[in-house]
Amino acid sequence: MITNLILGAVAGFLTPMAEPHIRKALSKLALSDIPVGETEFDVLSLLAMLMAASILVGVLGANSMAFPLLLGALGGLFGKRFVAAIKGYSSPKAEAEPEDVVHTADTDEKGKA
Repeated sequence: MITNLILGAVAGFLTPMAEPHIRKALSKLALSDIPVGETEFDVLSLLAMLMAASILVGVLGANSMAFPLLLGALGGLFGKRFVAAIKGYSSPKAEAEPEDVVHTADTDEKGKA
């Protein structure tokens, strides 16, 4: 069970790093003609990593259970955000500048004249 949890966490953590490679490989195979949205591709990348982790669990001969694998993937994928929320930091998106702010020579950094 702990093997599933650890491999799920590794799969979730590595999903954003593996996504460009998965995208490149799949675009060469079949997805060049099939339009796939960004959110769909994020899910596809996570599922590919979870399938690889579940195959590795089987190869290692461990008792394969879906729940610890998914729980580990959740922790691996969103772990940094969970830790930041617990410590009280705001998310990087909240700190980002609003999209409707237009910078010109007549405005300061906050978009005010």
